[in-house]
Amino acid sequence: MKIAFLMNAFDRTNLIKYPKNVGYFMIKHLKRNGADVEVIPPIPMSIISKLPYKIKEITYNYVLNKRYIRCCEFNLLKHDAKIISDTINKINADFIFSFGPFASVFLETDKKIAFWTDAMLKGLLNTYPEYTNLCKESINNNFLIDRLGVEKSDAVFFTSDWARNLAIDVFPNNANNYTIAPFGANVDINNDYALIENITKERLQYQIC
Repeated sequence: MKIAFLMNAFDRTNLIKYPKNVGYFMIKHLKRNGADVEVIPPIPMSIISKLPYKIKEITYNYVLNKRYIRCCEFNLLKHDAKIISDTINKINADFIFSFGPFASVFLETDKKIAFWTDAMLKGLLNTYPEYTNLCKESINNNFLIDRLGVEKSDAVFFTSDWARNLAIDVFPNNANNYTIAPFGANVDINNDYALIENITKERLQYQIC
């Protein structure tokens, strides 16, 4: 099975920025389970291309006192998707995979699409600092990306019951495509069974954790 793994420029699946983080371990374990993974990096942006969005961010932050999320910009996502679509069609992958729907939501392809996420916007809004006091534009864009993402995808993997139930509450029409797949370990250790058993037995000798 060949998987086109789409990296996001803005999160820890980006191997260029974070060479040994979430993306690294996802790819490693997909390969360990027999998948042929073709990594498709994010499209680099020039300083000139970034400038309008940087000005927009400054305006929201310092003039309007609101938080603005650049990764929700439709024009940026559509621009990247057009380039990535051409790449995907050339490598002949069986399906497309990403963390979150951002990298795949505007793709022009007939390939199967799946993404993995720990929460939809509703579960993040006003809960985490980066999702507090968001401008209306970023909220609307992010919500629409979530909706289009689940509608476009053939499978959506959530890391918990809470995240899946939240998606069912917000987007119930696509619930049949929702599956729970918790995060695994994010460490490069290959302990054998005997060593793990010994460590466990030693720990059980203590009354206090």
